[in-house]
Amino acid sequence: MIEIKVQTDFTEKPGARYYGDGEASGEEFFDVCIAPNLRKAMAEDVNLVIDFDGTEGFPNSFFSESFNRLCSNFGKKVFYERIVIVSNEVPKWIKIINQIVKDYDQ
Repeated sequence: MIEIKVQTDFTEKPGARYYGDGEASGEEFFDVCIAPNLRKAMAEDVNLVIDFDGTEGFPNSFFSESFNRLCSNFGKKVFYERIVIVSNEVPKWIKIINQIVKDYDQ
């Protein structure tokens, strides 16, 4: 298992969708955290756990950008087979992410 704890590995204050929207964007999260760690998890044949607890909250655009890019670059199948989302503090974030992936259409 490889784990990304957003609070400590990325930021406590997630931003909006794109780099141009300011610091800690969903685009940056995908590029810096998700993509390299997912490649490593796939090479090691383990899951990637992404823990969203401990932050100040997330704009939906952050999730939308991060997980649409994941689907675009790796496919929905990889999400369902390799990604484990943890959000004990705000369980609705898991539902939001799952809905984004479900609705993704290439």
